[in-house]
Parts: sequence; C-alpha cells; structure tokens
Amino acid sequence: MNLNEIAIELLRALRDGRFADASRICIANPEIVTDYVPDFAGVGNENEAWACFGVDVGQKALEVLLDAGFNIDAVNLPEEEPALTRAINDCDVEMVQMLLRRGASPNVGRPVVAAMCCDRPELQLPFVRLLVEHGLKLDTLYDLYGDASKAFTALDWADEGPIADYLRKHGARTAAELARDKSVVPPGSTSDEKSGAKRASSAASVAKDPAAGSPSAISSTAEVIAYFTTNVGLVDKRSVTELLPSDAPVAVHIIKPAGNRKHFTLFTTGLSARAMNVPSGEEDFALAELYIELPGDWKVGALKEANWSWPIRWLRRIAAYPHANKTWLGGALTIIANDDPPRPLAPNTPMTSLLLLADRSFKRTDGMTVQLYRLLPLYTEERELEMRKGAPELMRTLDRKSVPFIVDVNRPNAALE
Repeated sequence: MNLNEIAIELLRALRDGRFADASRICIANPEIVTDYVPDFAGVGNENEAWACFGVDVGQKALEVLLDAGFNIDAVNLPEEEPALTRAINDCDVEMVQMLLRRGASPNVGRPVVAAMCCDRPELQLPFVRLLVEHGLKLDTLYDLYGDASKAFTALDWADEGPIADYLRKHGARTAAELARDKSVVPPGSTSDEKSGAKRASSAASVAKDPAAGSPSAISSTAEVIAYFTTNVGLVDKRSVTELLPSDAPVAVHIIKPAGNRKHFTLFTTGLSARAMNVPSGEEDFALAELYIELPGDWKVGALKEANWSWPIRWLRRIAAYPHANKTWLGGALTIIANDDPPRPLAPNTPMTSLLLLADRSFKRTDGMTVQLYRLLPLYTEERELEMRKGAPELMRTLDRKSVPFIVDVNRPNAALE
C-alpha cells in the first residue's frame, strides 16, 4: 500500500474505535508517523495535523497516535493551530489535561488566547492556570490581526478581572510595560530567538516604508478591517479564528449580529497583502478578500462540528490557494466545486459548490482596488446551469428565485422548476 492508503486505513481504524488495529498499523508502517495526514487521505482538510485529527476523534484515538510517536505540537496549516489549542476551543478539560501531562507546549500557537475566549466562561481561568503551571511564557507578544504594531500580551487580552489578577500575580506584564524593557523581542518570538526577532523587525521596517513598492501586510490588513467596520459592523477582536504569521498573514474575522443586523459576517484578511498572478488586462482583480454572511443562530465557534465549521474551512482554503499556486480567483465570478464529482459541503446540506461573486470593492489609500468576493453555496444543478448557459443565466435564475445572500442550507434549488 502507498502512504495514502495506509493513512486511510489508520483513519478508519481510529474513527471506528479499533484502537488495537490502529496501533498495529503504526507499528507495521513507521513511515506513517509524520506531522500531517497525507493529501487525499479523506480528512476533509488540507494540511491536517495528525494530533489535531486525534483531538477531533477522541482522547483514546489521540493517545494511540501519541504512543506511536506522532508530534504532539504539530500545527494545522494555515491557521497554525496545535492540538492543545483545538482541545481548549472544544472546552474539553480532560483532553487539555492529558495533552499538557504528555508534554504539549503551551507556547506553540496561541492557546492562552483560546483559553480566554473559551465558550464556557467558567473554564477560562482554570485553562489559563493549567497553561501557566505547564510553562506558559507570560511575556510573549502576539500581533493583532497580523498587525505587529498592535502587539499584545496575555495580560492585555485578559483586561480586568480574576484572570488578569492571576496573571499579574505570576509576573505577567502588558505590552506597554514590556516596551520599556529593551530585552523584549517582537511578537511571536521569545528571549532565545533574538536572531529571528531581528529579521522580523527588519521585515516590518521594510513593510512600513512607502518607498518599498508593494503594500505591506500590516497596512492592507488594517484597511480591510476598516472597510468592514465602517460598512458592516464592529469586528470582534476575540473572534479571530485563524492567524498565520508569515509574509502574508491570513486570518478569518467575525462580525457578530447587532441591532437591526441579524446575521454574522465572516471575512478574510491577508489575501490582499500582495497581488495575485492575474492575466494581462485583469489587474483590477489582483487584490481580493473573501466574505460570507451566516444566519444569526449559526454556531461559528463550533469548529469541531462539520455542519457549522465548513464556512471557515472554505474561507481558509480559498484564501490560501491563489498565492500557494501562483494563480488568481478568476475574475468577477467563479464557482468552486467540492471535489469531482461534487460532494456535499456538510452533512446537513446537499449543496456541493461555492459561488465566489465579486460584489463589493474598495480603494485603498495607495489607490489599489480590493475586490471582496462573497461566498454563496450552490447546488450541483445550479453549477451545471452556469456551465451550460453561462454566468448571466445563473445570476438571473438566482435573482428570479429570490435566493438570499445570507446562507440558508435548506433553501430550494433554484435550478429545479
């Protein structure tokens, strides 16, 4: 069997609860012990870390993987989420305790931020305590929405209250307090990483220099957030579901329902940090971001549940694709199918494809246009209608059938009479 076939057998054994079989597969095939599930192995997410997959399946499955030597600190890409953060997001106390007991680092990713954003408030302080007890570095600086100029620490994130009191008792400081200490290194670094910090500082200086040519990730992120704040609503700083510290940070941000606005808006930043590889004549589509509108009762924090997590997973996947593959999103309208033949986007809907519609745009302060692509799920028949008769006919059909732009997983199929 090749690596994919072995991975599929292991995945099935773990999902079926055949843990002895799973252990035997790992022992017989040591080459399977890698950080990431091989491509096309059927986990539904590219660059899925085995440890994170284990968290999703259950504690016994994760223990089988760790016993076999899988990396406990491997992170999902592109969001760089380790198993520990995922377990905290799931509010799974026993899983978090087991991971820490087995050596998971509280300094990989942002588990302390996840702890303070836990959906069960009564677990927030206990999670923070566990992280501190297992070696959390309290002076770590994190960047906000990819903006290194807005660095914060765990204490800054805690605001005031019992968590802040606990952190201060253990020596935590704010970013402003750390700024007065010249030994402190930039966001994402630690005191033993000064050479990396120097490179990060240099890169930030170039990015901020107007003579540097291309717009910086920092300024592009801030302008996208400013657009959505002005035109949609206040961005929830505690609801960033993805951060990738790289030369083009990708994040998914959430605007919660408020006032007369009864729906969630999720949008990306980072895709527009640099131009996509567009054909000649299509320069207006070189910069883009994605967004989707979801009903007000959508469980946006349920990242473990397939029925609720697919919008965020697709925002991540599509935003990462153009730069990773040196391509673009294809003009004003694009349809992306979930596999070929298309498969349902989630267990609770038969819709199989996503329409990307550039229905908004804005000009940045540098004069460049950023296209904002709305994501709208489609049925296979609606996708086939566009393939047969073109995009105008699809849009006329969607309009004629009053298909809402706010996602409705149970809406009628507009292509069926």
